[in-house]
Amino acid sequence: MAQPAQRPRRRRWYALGAGVCAVLVAVVGVLVVTRGDEPVDMVRDYLSALREGRLDAALRAANVDGLPTGEQAGLLDAATLRGGWRVGSLEAESTSRESPVVVRVTLLDDADHPTVARSGEGRFTVVRDGGDWRIENPFHEVTFADSALGYIEINGFTRPRGKHPYLLFPGIYQPYAAANGAVTVAAPPLVALPGQHTRRPYVVEVRVTAAGNRSYQALSDIFFDGCAAARGCGFTPLGDYYRVPGGVVRSDKATGVRATIVRRPEVNLPGVMSGGSGLFGQVTVPGEVRLTGRGAPAGGNWTAAFAQTCLIRQTPLVATIAADGTITTNWTGDSALRAVVSCY
Repeated sequence: MAQPAQRPRRRRWYALGAGVCAVLVAVVGVLVVTRGDEPVDMVRDYLSALREGRLDAALRAANVDGLPTGEQAGLLDAATLRGGWRVGSLEAESTSRESPVVVRVTLLDDADHPTVARSGEGRFTVVRDGGDWRIENPFHEVTFADSALGYIEINGFTRPRGKHPYLLFPGIYQPYAAANGAVTVAAPPLVALPGQHTRRPYVVEVRVTAAGNRSYQALSDIFFDGCAAARGCGFTPLGDYYRVPGGVVRSDKATGVRATIVRRPEVNLPGVMSGGSGLFGQVTVPGEVRLTGRGAPAGGNWTAAFAQTCLIRQTPLVATIAADGTITTNWTGDSALRAVVSCY
């Protein structure tokens, strides 16, 4: 009679054991699914935090210990972070779990019309660092092409423009969107993702406004008045000589040359300019300058005086524009600039 009574207890024990095993399997399964240190999950968390402007959370997600320093890291600031983009696709290039793992990512411009949204593709390299994963290339490297702009602007955050590459957080940016009274800038969206195949410099087009041209005209007037006062610059006649009775005097043989401005030229900074290290001015209405002096004609043994009126058809002034719209030129008051003139 005792043996039949024991059988149900055994079945209950087996049932309890199966239940415990099921719970353990479920818990282990949850742990495997929700672990956040997998390469794809790590990149996803990193990009999500950047998109939301949470810099500290992004660095933790990438397992990055602080930010780089130096001029190259001048754009790595929380002020540059902004949404307006989303992850289009995110996948590991290989099913292997061995380090390193390359995660391919596409970003899309979160525009009102996604069919024309701008996009870009990049690759993150995720490596084992001890027992954890770490994003080895968390930043994008970009070089800004030479231009008349003496600054870089990303989402309203500005830094002086250098010739070296800059590091940038992943994302899609609209550079040079901040208002500037001197110029308008046509700048394409900048898709920042590490591991991109192309590394072309970022190029912008600069158009000077009416206010900017008025500033440039004022600087031109100061320049030509300074040249007439022989303050570190001067006027060189076309052909590099002056006419005197019986011949010509080479510019380097002339003495006592004096310049008097008859009429300043009207100038502006023309059109749409891309590339280059500054904007070259042009003369729209020639000015006039009176040049006087003395010199010995070539092959002669006497000196003669000359007095010539010359047209100012060109200007050597090159302009650079600062972030606040201030225009500066390559003449500082003592620069050895020369203005070529056509004398008659």
